[in-house]
Amino acid sequence: MVQMLRTVLLQYYESMTEDEKEWVENQKNGCIQNYVEISGFSGHYFEHPNRVHGKSHEKEILQTAILAHFGFDVYLIEEPSVGGKKVDALVDGVPVDFKKVGSGNSAI
Repeated sequence: MVQMLRTVLLQYYESMTEDEKEWVENQKNGCIQNYVEISGFSGHYFEHPNRVHGKSHEKEILQTAILAHFGFDVYLIEEPSVGGKKVDALVDGVPVDFKKVGSGNSAI
């Protein structure tokens, strides 16, 4: 499963334009390395100091911990919108909007 996710992220990254890749690199500027350990998962990740911690912060940190635990590069950015889409993080250089999993109107 981890290798499949790595493959999908790599394919997506390789399909990005040079402008999109430059945007990704610019979002990494100013991010500070952190360490997380939660629910048996741990790892290093990067977070922008101006990132707003909203009501979904704990869930985003758990998702970050899981990805970092398996060796993915995770950057929690300032959450700008790209083409009308919300971006929570960069995972291996790919813009990602974390979704919650659970009851109700949840998405994966």
